[in-house]
Amino acid sequence: MSLDKKKIALSAAQGATRGAAAGGAAAIMTGIGLAQVPVTFMWIPVAATTVVAWPVVVGIGAATAVIAGAGYAYTEYTRQSKIEEEFKKYTEK
Repeated sequence: MSLDKKKIALSAAQGATRGAAAGGAAAIMTGIGLAQVPVTFMWIPVAATTVVAWPVVVGIGAATAVIAGAGYAYTEYTRQSKIEEEFKKYTEK
């Protein structure tokens, strides 16, 4: 019995997708991915509004995607390794 590399890769992709979504949402919700922009009328600043700073959100999403993808892949690898050890243990007897 050998490790299923396709399942490990799929787990990494799923983890990366979930991590990117969670990281991007967290960046917006916590205010890290937001910026204040002045609203002008005839070159006169009238007010300020809040907008999403997409480069910041994308950067945080990418970082969390890498971390979560690696974590999911490692978890799946560890799970499969334990199954393989148990399989070897019972087949050697």
